[in-house]
Amino acid sequence: MTSATVTYDARTPATGGGWWGTFYSRAHNGGDRLQSKKPAHNTYTTYREYTDYAGVRHRKDIVIRIPHPASTQNRVVRRTYEEEHPYSLNYMRTFEDRVSYTVPSNFPQWSDMTHHGLIDWTAANLFNSNDEIRLINKLQDLTSGSDFNLGVALGELGDTLGLIGDTAGRLGLALGSARNGQFGKAADYLLTGTARKPRARHPNFSQKHWSEGKGSAEALASNWLELQYGWLPLLKDVEAGAQMLAHHLNVPVRQSYRVGIRKEITATRVSQVGFLSSQKAFGSGTKSHRRSIIARLEEAGNIPQLLGLTNPELVLWELVPYSFVADWFIPIGQWMSARALVNRLKGTFITSDKRMGIGYSPTSQYFAFQPRGNRVQVTFNRSVSTTLDVPMPRMKPLGKVASWQHCASAVGLLITKFAGKS
Repeated sequence: MTSATVTYDARTPATGGGWWGTFYSRAHNGGDRLQSKKPAHNTYTTYREYTDYAGVRHRKDIVIRIPHPASTQNRVVRRTYEEEHPYSLNYMRTFEDRVSYTVPSNFPQWSDMTHHGLIDWTAANLFNSNDEIRLINKLQDLTSGSDFNLGVALGELGDTLGLIGDTAGRLGLALGSARNGQFGKAADYLLTGTARKPRARHPNFSQKHWSEGKGSAEALASNWLELQYGWLPLLKDVEAGAQMLAHHLNVPVRQSYRVGIRKEITATRVSQVGFLSSQKAFGSGTKSHRRSIIARLEEAGNIPQLLGLTNPELVLWELVPYSFVADWFIPIGQWMSARALVNRLKGTFITSDKRMGIGYSPTSQYFAFQPRGNRVQVTFNRSVSTTLDVPMPRMKPLGKVASWQHCASAVGLLITKFAGKS
């Protein structure tokens, strides 16, 4: 919580009464925004040998920091540190200028705003109960006519979903062909359409292996392991894509709705300048009041984390690793299934209330020069609540999004057909 009060007063007495100069005050009170932290760097330790002035050799340990890769995966998702807190502000500034007249007057010099400016210029509440109802109705019309569509939140992640789904389908077809001994066909599924596509005959595989039937488990394993050139890079692509999905979608998706209303009134003041009734000065000012509501609606419930996704390059492969390639997708499938089940909304409602009063410099044809005086007061209050009598919009969960369905179906099919089987 932070609060502070600042006051500045540089006014001096005016000859004809009042003051001229600047007066300023500001008082605010509110919570502090949480600071987001970047993920910690990985390090490794090496050493350097050197000889001191006495000829003795030493070894010094050096810790090297590994920089983050240039990817959005290492950026903090904005939704993780967006948070609202109550806040209040009271600000006032006045500037009184000297004013002289071209006609006889009781006083040769006055302070312009005190004697000729608007008397009631401070901020005021201009709203009544009807205005409150109008504001709530605007928010209700906005939310009831829309869907909370999580497909919009996928955004650039749509390509990642396509990558995971297409790769799962490609691996499923390749695994099926390999189990039937059709390793040439399996290679086509793995390599066609990629930069790794071989020439007419892949140099890493013998023709003998391509033409073999199912044979023994050892023969199948040997043939499949020789196809690592095709399927291992695909698993690495899926690993990166799954980590990116989890990074962005383990934070609840949020959608904001904003409405506001505003009122303004103006006023004038007529004051005497000289002795004659026609010798007048005119002051003016405005008062405004704006109230807005931001409804931040987000998924309710805990978002499951992506667990158990092991680096495929570090896995100790089994004798017949068909099942592992499919089992490796299990945590992705489980996470996607759990992630798609979030189908409720909760809301945070931020109400901001800003009132402003302004007094403008007075004018008169009987002023020797146009004074520059002005007065401003601003009050601002922001409150945060989790309840507001407004219906929630319809929820369209991830399970209903086409790109999500395609990816989840492909992963599920691969797991169902090959997980836990030799």
